Amino acid sequence: MLNKEQYAKCFLIGGLCIGILSGTPGLAAGNCFCCMWVILGGLLSGYLLCRWARFPVSEGEGALVGLISGAIGALIYSVFAALQWLFMGTEQITAAFEEIKKHQQFSLPPGSEELIQRMIELFSNPAFMVGIQLVASLLIFCTLAPAGAFLAVTIWGKRRRTMPPTAYPPSGPGVYIPPPMPPPRGPGAPPAPGQPPATGQDDSGFFFPR
Repeated sequence: MLNKEQYAKCFLIGGLCIGILSGTPGLAAGNCFCCMWVILGGLLSGYLLCRWARFPVSEGEGALVGLISGAIGALIYSVFAALQWLFMGTEQITAAFEEIKKHQQFSLPPGSEELIQRMIELFSNPAFMVGIQLVASLLIFCTLAPAGAFLAVTIWGKRRRTMPPTAYPPSGPGVYIPPPMPPPRGPGAPPAPGQPPATGQDDSGFFFPR
């Protein structure tokens, strides 16, 4: 996971797109076409990861970003669903059950009236319905969003990028390096370190032949 510093931005943007587009009335109809918004949100998160990553992106990284995007999108979608239940109320659900009972073509067995009434009360509970939608959306979104991100990495994730440098060079046997050789001595050679150059004069002040 070489590009983990880019994960947060990618799955937040992908999750927001999935949740908002799937939960907004009118736009939510796009999910009727094979959960289009969920797949496109996962595709977007994988594409952004491939675009912002410094190193080549693996399919596992794309699937992880898509999975978290799907979970965030499911939570946002459930919040939208809870708000819709609060504004809509339970009258429509009760009216729908009453309409079904009115047009039924067969007689109900004894005790079924009480069972139907309990089902109406259960499905009229906003907390129960939002919980069902949360579980169902988590299962669907966390399956399809990683698929979209995986597809994005397959398409855009194999671009050439700089690979990370290795931390340490590979170890090997030590190599002995001998010390430098002293300079050659002879006519015209530079004097050894610590010795004054020859001037042709001894300590008594007389010159001597070279």
